[in-house]
Amino acid sequence: MSLHTHFPLPATIGSPEAFAVRIDLDQDFAGEWLLGRVCYLIGGNQIGDFELGTSLRDVLLQMHFVFKDCGKRRNARFDGKSKDELRDLIDSALRGTSAFYDIAKAEMWARHEITPPVDVFDGIHVLQFDKASESHLIWYSTSGNAAATTHELMLPCGTVDCVLRQLRELLEAMLQFIEET
Repeated sequence: MSLHTHFPLPATIGSPEAFAVRIDLDQDFAGEWLLGRVCYLIGGNQIGDFELGTSLRDVLLQMHFVFKDCGKRRNARFDGKSKDELRDLIDSALRGTSAFYDIAKAEMWARHEITPPVDVFDGIHVLQFDKASESHLIWYSTSGNAAATTHELMLPCGTVDCVLRQLRELLEAMLQFIEET
């Protein structure tokens, strides 16, 4: 049995109208490199350059901290902030250009970034801020014409984490399948 028949792809994990990950595998996926395509779908919008393609194994490796921080994206400091205030706070603190740098480091503000640092997401940031019953997602680009626009969507708490867990499980299962065949 081949990887392609064992894992029916392309696939969309989650709900594209809320939060989903779209994933596909190249016909020649280069073994454990798992060459393919990935993007997020948020509120019906494609986030990332799906057609560019990337190593899905690298996505799995680069998302280690994103996966690890599932369920740990609450911070009362961000309650009541607008999408633009959140963007500016996180961006400036993580670049070290803010008076909040030491606080951001101590409170691990980087855990709010859920975009893997792979080429298909270059210049794109998706941030997640959880509250008791909902998650506040904001996304924006730091390059091109879209740089001035920050988007947001409120989702039931746990929606994103559930999709990210399923993505991790799928990618791990694909790698395990390759190792065993």
